[in-house]
Amino acid sequence: MSDFLEIDRAGAIWTIRLNRPDARNAIDPATARELAQAWTDLDNDPEARVAVITGSGTAFCAGGDLRELGEVSEVISLLQQALLGPARISKPVIAAANGVAVGGGLSLLLACDLRVAADTASFSTQAARLGLYPFGQVNALTREIGLPAATELLFTARRFHADEALRLGILGEVVEPERLMPRCLELAGTIAANAPLTVSAIKRTYAAQRSALMASEQDAVVEVLSSADAKEGALSFLEQRPPKFTGR
Repeated sequence: MSDFLEIDRAGAIWTIRLNRPDARNAIDPATARELAQAWTDLDNDPEARVAVITGSGTAFCAGGDLRELGEVSEVISLLQQALLGPARISKPVIAAANGVAVGGGLSLLLACDLRVAADTASFSTQAARLGLYPFGQVNALTREIGLPAATELLFTARRFHADEALRLGILGEVVEPERLMPRCLELAGTIAANAPLTVSAIKRTYAAQRSALMASEQDAVVEVLSSADAKEGALSFLEQRPPKFTGR
């Protein structure tokens, strides 16, 4: 356990809990390092077969901490290693979305293999409103829910709720808040009891294509995050004012 992450190892099942409730579990560089290492440790643990990730407090994850927005290379590394970590490992990860999942928090959700949410949870791609790039979301959403539905969410950056996410196919299940962790742990137990080589092979089959698609977004990430609009979006967020984008 650390200041930023709580990890419970119960036999074959890991539970990973983001632990920055005052910041709605936004991922700052320190948390990113902890989370990236957790995915590596999970993948290398011969006893582990499945993980559940959730958040402390009332949020799942509010994305990258814009107070800590640094060099473009740092941001890309954060997104790849921490938020997109579930997509690069061989073991299934279940997202237990206990509350809001916006920006990079939605990227983290989409990187997970199974997704269950409390019926109070809400979601947003957020990037277009902040001059950022929705890394890990563009290919995932267009592939999973179709181009018209995906682009509407990506271009408008509007908030949508668990019932709509379930209808679109972003979520596999929606439950009452008090049922969220019991249901996710029940799913984890079922998976852990199955043949691990089969489960891992199934994930590798679709993960290879997913990884290639995510890699194709890197040029777009660099272009957008290096722009004046990205700096303006972060500044306007912190100053709580409407952004003034110039397209540069």
